[in-house]
Amino acid sequence: MFRAVGYYGGISSIWKPQSTYAPTVTKNRFNPYNYYNPYSSLDSLKNKVTSALKDTRERFAELGSKADQLTSNKAGNVFDKRVVDTGGSTALTGTAVDKTTAAIYKVGVTQVAVAQQNKGTQMQSSTTAATAGFAIQKNVFALNINGKTHTLTTDVGNSDTTKTTLQKMATSINEANTGITAKVVDTTSGGVTKSQIVLTANKTGTDNIFTINDVQGNLVANSGANIKTTSAQDAKYTVDGTAVTGQSNTVSLNGGKISLTLKAVTTEDVTVKVGQDTTAIKKAINDLVTVYNKTVNTLKDNQDVVKSSLSQSVIGAVKENRLNLEDIGIDLRADGSLAVDADKLSEALTDHPDRVKRTIGDYGGFAYKEGQLAKGVSSMPLTSLTSAATLGSDSGTQNWMIQQQLNSYQMNANPLLYYSLTNSSGMFYNGYF
Repeated sequence: MFRAVGYYGGISSIWKPQSTYAPTVTKNRFNPYNYYNPYSSLDSLKNKVTSALKDTRERFAELGSKADQLTSNKAGNVFDKRVVDTGGSTALTGTAVDKTTAAIYKVGVTQVAVAQQNKGTQMQSSTTAATAGFAIQKNVFALNINGKTHTLTTDVGNSDTTKTTLQKMATSINEANTGITAKVVDTTSGGVTKSQIVLTANKTGTDNIFTINDVQGNLVANSGANIKTTSAQDAKYTVDGTAVTGQSNTVSLNGGKISLTLKAVTTEDVTVKVGQDTTAIKKAINDLVTVYNKTVNTLKDNQDVVKSSLSQSVIGAVKENRLNLEDIGIDLRADGSLAVDADKLSEALTDHPDRVKRTIGDYGGFAYKEGQLAKGVSSMPLTSLTSAATLGSDSGTQNWMIQQQLNSYQMNANPLLYYSLTNSSGMFYNGYF
């Protein structure tokens, strides 16, 4: 019985008896050449090899992704993230940009900024405008805000109800973009629905006080739109004992790198701490350890297919930093897996945050090395990931044919990488894969 092996690009086919490709197989040893035996399953072999390589690639891709989150020279890494801690106070919140210098502030709030609001008279919604007392004509009114007067018009007709009249007025105000937002609010009680117009300044502070009055007609007076129900006021607060008055509830510190939002008056100063996001760092470290352990297990499960040097490299990156990792609560176990001591890690992040960063994320650290390794694996051709036991220790046609099958899988899994590694004159193939 004969099998054919060919090569696109002009190389002639090679015909050899099948017996030529049947090496002696050691008992209990995985040998891909078994598929030349008519009683073995090529599909089983192919599935085993490709599944192992696929799992390995995917695991290293995940390992690299988790490592990047902790690598200090990567943009957006968790060591650069900053949080604003107000010690549980709800009177203010805050944010800080990445890499902001750690700092502590004492902030007291005596008054929060408020926007002016006018609420009109509640009027029965379905009543006709005329019955409700509105002038049936073109109504003209003036809005004054920030020293600027806006003259607006609203036509009120015989068919309008109280609600449609108020809606027209609100539309006139909103379309003028005056810095005031108007809306009509309905309330129902005892089966009767009433409508009222509500005007609110878009910004807080006394600079945004507004007035509204009729110029022609009685739309403002009859609707009650000029009734002020909430007065504008400025924010008043102290930062480290220095009194400040502001138009808004946003407080900018450290050249704008820190932003606080005032929510309520405080009875005493609130201690505001700006520093690393230790919660995010702990989560990222635990995530990396979890994926590291999965990677170690995947390599063990596929050790008859994948090169043992990969497992040695993954664990080796930990062994090189073993003592430093133990100091921050990450222990290497006998089977090569890692365990995190949550209390010890928290203590290290509180007392020695720079040590944690050096051990994990800086050049030569745990995450840095695992990330570099993962990057290297992702760029390797599949045959470079495969153990000698899989490809066979024999050289010649048998080994050559197995490698071409892996090349074929490589081409389908990652054609761009494959073609960058393969001679442009053609592609190996055979009838078995």
